[in-house]
Amino acid sequence: MYRVASLVIDTSAVVAVLLNEPIRAALIGATEGCALVGAPTLPWEVGNALVTAVRRKRLAAAQASQAWSSYQSVPVRLSQIDPGRAIDLAFEVRRLDTPSSLIAPA
Repeated sequence: MYRVASLVIDTSAVVAVLLNEPIRAALIGATEGCALVGAPTLPWEVGNALVTAVRRKRLAAAQASQAWSSYQSVPVRLSQIDPGRAIDLAFEVRRLDTPSSLIAPA
């Protein structure tokens, strides 16, 4: 039977993809074919990041709204996650130099 790998994804990685940051393609490539898992707070954190970007004049309100709409189409399963374990795994795979640093096997 075919089994899909699960990856825990953090807010910075999601926001980088939504806002078309330079690391976007690498993040999409790293997560392709995987089931994304996020902390239950992920929607709130993404929303907060978008509002903050508007307040800091990094984004227009319409851009933030479009990014939020895009986020809602991202298939992320919200689940309780052990942050300590996610951090330990990030150190193990030595990916701390990118926003994808907290992508960890679920």
